[in-house]
This record gives sequence, C-alpha cells and structure tokens, in this order.
Amino acid sequence: MLNRKKTFKADNDVASSLSIYVVMVILLIIVETIIGTPLQNWIYTILGGTYESPSLTTSTVSDQLLYQICETLSPMLYGIGDCVIVFLMDKYVIMRRTGMNESSRLLFLASPTWKSCVKTQDFHKK
Repeated sequence: MLNRKKTFKADNDVASSLSIYVVMVILLIIVETIIGTPLQNWIYTILGGTYESPSLTTSTVSDQLLYQICETLSPMLYGIGDCVIVFLMDKYVIMRRTGMNESSRLLFLASPTWKSCVKTQDFHKK
C-alpha cells in the first residue's frame, strides 16, 4: 500500500483500496483451503496414482513418492494462480487510476453540476 502511487500511479482512495484488499485476501485464503486437497488428488490421478489415501500398508513406495510430489505441486500451482489474481486485482481494481488528482476531485465534488446530477437521480427505479 505504501508504494501504490509510484508503482501503479494510483490516485484513488486509500481506505477503499485497503478494504477491497482485505476482502480479496480473505477470499483467496478460503479458495485455497477449499481447492487444496481436490487439486492434489486430481494431479495424483492424472499422473497415474493407484490408491485413494497414503498409507504404508496399501501403497507401494512409488505411490507414496508420487503422492508427495503431488503434495508439492498443488500448492505451487495455486500459488502461481494467487500471484496472477493478486497482480490483476492490484493493477485494475485496487490501485486503479481515476484520472483525477486530489485537487480536481475536490473541485468536481464541490461543483454545482455534480450536486444537481446527484439530486435528480432516482435510485429506487429499476
């Protein structure tokens, strides 16, 4: 959040950016929790795994090694997905440019044109 103006040339509200960022992080954690084990099992079946759960009595050494490889690959895959999602959200939603600097935004909000537009809009119509 500190380098938002330099990196993305953002000029939007810091409070709204922070709240959107917090919601995004919480949603990413929830999605990772839900998708982690199914993704791992899906990779395991694609690579040719032959058992349902890792146990020493029903699996061979190669199956256990393959399962451990899948335990490593699945966090890497959704970690890459997280990086892409976070970058796109930062660039286009959280740290967006509104095209107005602070002084022009204040002038726009104080202008009679903006106030008349707000007064004439009916927000209850569908």
